[in-house]
Amino acid sequence: SRIESLIFDLTGQRPVLDDIHAAESILHETLHPRRMLLVIDEADDPAMLQPFLQAGPGGACLLIAHDDANLT
Repeated sequence: SRIESLIFDLTGQRPVLDDIHAAESILHETLHPRRMLLVIDEADDPAMLQPFLQAGPGGACLLIAHDDANLT
């Protein structure tokens, strides 16, 4: 999954993720102490974006959508 890939890119580790909530938790713990900008392309499904929107303090997320109607 994209969450697993991002966690690996940031930490060099592949955690065991039992479900989406565990993945969200680990991603949040990984992002929280960092100042970073996440750029997410093809951000067309709001439900799939939720885990990525928990940037840490000073962090931000740039969403690039191809269908603006889905991001209301």
